[in-house]
Amino acid sequence: MDKSGSWVPLDDIDDNTTLYGTYIKEEIEITSETPYITKLHYIHALYLYNPNK
Repeated sequence: MDKSGSWVPLDDIDDNTTLYGTYIKEEIEITSETPYITKLHYIHALYLYNPNK
C-alpha cells in the first residue's frame, strides 16, 4: 500500500525498495519454548512507507 492508500502489485515494486510490515499482536505464534523461544509474526499488511510515523 502506498501513502495515498492505493494497492500496489508486488510485481510493480523494485527489488531494492524498502517495505514495512505490520502484524496483529494476537496472531503471534510461539513455536518453541525457553531458552529458544521462536515467534512467528504473520504479516498483516505491507507498506511502501513507515506507517508508524
